[in-house]
Amino acid sequence: MSEAATIAPVEEVVKTIDADGFTVLGQADPDLTDRLEHALDVVADEERAKGEGPELHVLSCLHCHPGLLELVDWPPLLEVLVTLLSPNIYVHHSHLDVHPPHDPTPGRRWHRDGGVQGREMRLWPLDQPRLSIKAGIFFTDVHSPDDGAFELTPRSHLDTASRDPSTDPPEAQPMVVPRGSIVLFDARVWHRRRDNLGHSTRKAMFLAYTYRWITSRDLPFDPSWAELPPVRRQLLGEQTWEPFYPAPGELPVEQWMAARTG
Repeated sequence: MSEAATIAPVEEVVKTIDADGFTVLGQADPDLTDRLEHALDVVADEERAKGEGPELHVLSCLHCHPGLLELVDWPPLLEVLVTLLSPNIYVHHSHLDVHPPHDPTPGRRWHRDGGVQGREMRLWPLDQPRLSIKAGIFFTDVHSPDDGAFELTPRSHLDTASRDPSTDPPEAQPMVVPRGSIVLFDARVWHRRRDNLGHSTRKAMFLAYTYRWITSRDLPFDPSWAELPPVRRQLLGEQTWEPFYPAPGELPVEQWMAARTG
């Protein structure tokens, strides 16, 4: 499988995420993008057949179609994630989104990911450690901010003060990116999806990676995935490998990273 059409160096990606909280990793190979979009379209059609739609926000989407699993362990993405977090990671949250053009909607929808984590750890509005990195792949060209662009606030992962979710930060940056682009962002970054006021349906998939000792928002590991490669099984949440005290060299992702980087 070809890894990428255009990809940024790992060191550059890590440095930018550390500083700004997000970056564009690059563009996936067009064939991979086509396969992932086809799987997304199948899931979207199934959801519409149930009476859902036209806008869709499908949680635990990795369980909906095997074709979506291809991004989970995509090598350029996985190398960056291991460098930012550790080999002891998995996908704890996944969703796909389909948003046709629509009229403007009230509310700004600015938020951080993580739910109650910061509050219950008594860290917000104090400084919170990095717990999760999220990857979003876009299956539609985003020509302008009004094409439903994903919008992020630079350096907001370092905030120690509260923000007003109803107010647009003046420094907010919309991701105006071509089809196949993958955006990585720290879950602490303030972000939102802008209204789609354009002419094309905005389609995207998001995968959130975290440490294996943090509980999952997705459905449990599916036994039907037992024949998948060990790296993919770890990333999908299989508990064969100890999450709290893994032995050195035990984790499939650790073995993969060692072979990739020498």
